[in-house]
Amino acid sequence: MTRSINITAVASGALNEPETKIADAIQPVSKSVPITKKITSNAPALVPKEIIAEPAIVVSPKAEEVKDTGDPNSKQNISLLTFSSYGGTPFPGKPLSFSVVVENSGSEKTSGTFNVQLFLDKGNDGTFDTAYQKISTRILGPRENETKIWRSAWVVEPGMHQLRVCADVDKEISESFENDNCASLDFSIEGATQSGDLVALGGEINPPAPKQGDAVSFSAFIRNSSGTKTKVSTAFLFIDKYVPIKSKMPGIAGGEQERVQWSTVWQATAGEHTYKICADGYDDVWETNENNNCVAGSFSVVH
Repeated sequence: MTRSINITAVASGALNEPETKIADAIQPVSKSVPITKKITSNAPALVPKEIIAEPAIVVSPKAEEVKDTGDPNSKQNISLLTFSSYGGTPFPGKPLSFSVVVENSGSEKTSGTFNVQLFLDKGNDGTFDTAYQKISTRILGPRENETKIWRSAWVVEPGMHQLRVCADVDKEISESFENDNCASLDFSIEGATQSGDLVALGGEINPPAPKQGDAVSFSAFIRNSSGTKTKVSTAFLFIDKYVPIKSKMPGIAGGEQERVQWSTVWQATAGEHTYKICADGYDDVWETNENNNCVAGSFSVVH
């Protein structure tokens, strides 16, 4: 019996946009019936916090079709719960990271550890061009799962591409079903052009000389110094290097600017403080200059 699960592809970035879902996690490695779903979603994704592997390129194997259907007497079965991408809107030059949740869906613990591996098929032509570092799992009990991560594994390129992940790539576990170990994400990336150049200018605080207990506001101008209108983006405010406070920005025409303000967002405490306001905090805009997005300042708060 063929069993299928849903695999979710998520690219983090702009807020309040839907996830893009891809089905058919048991597509054979030969990809004779390729998935053609275009990945365009930029909904936020929670970054998994488990074992992480750096994207070391180790081999460039050919794709091979899985023919082993499994051992019907085995009570172990490795399957995939989710396969996701994260790291921002996928556009040329942007590094993406990938994570997979691997589960033992059998009724007995696995007989040992096993390896999980990520593959890249440039051009989605049925041939793997890159195989990334294998990651070993622990022994998994029944229904236990583990998350694996390849950080900044693929720098996005224009064209049709497939990222594929497979569990138990070395066939170390005798499974009741062998054809649910792999999942794929397909990307259709248009040849992007650089769009705008967002610059943060004139950072201000109000009141200019806050006292302890004052409610303090922060503001700046976000200017598009190029001649091309930008897409919607998100500005970040950092106070003393803490987690940023975010503000949605509209698309800005070339040569124009928009004011961004965070009103009474911080209660002043005595001492020396810093702030930084950054345009395009999620890197949603592919800019002609990515190094001029922020303006910073410092101030003192008296008792």
